Amino acid sequence: MPLVPRWQYLSEKSKSTIKKIALSIATLLILYWALRTIFPIIATALGAYLIWKWFLESKG
Repeated sequence: MPLVPRWQYLSEKSKSTIKKIALSIATLLILYWALRTIFPIIATALGAYLIWKWFLESKG
């Protein structure tokens, strides 16, 4: 069964719009997955940098 039951009856403009929306959703999902994976690394690195900076300032 097709995702859009009457795909063959849709105009080319409608098909194009549906394809663009699907591509946008796929891109957003990939970006979400990538950021969810990378965010803890970035947060840890930023935290380590701030602690290191604070340690150097308090030492000297």
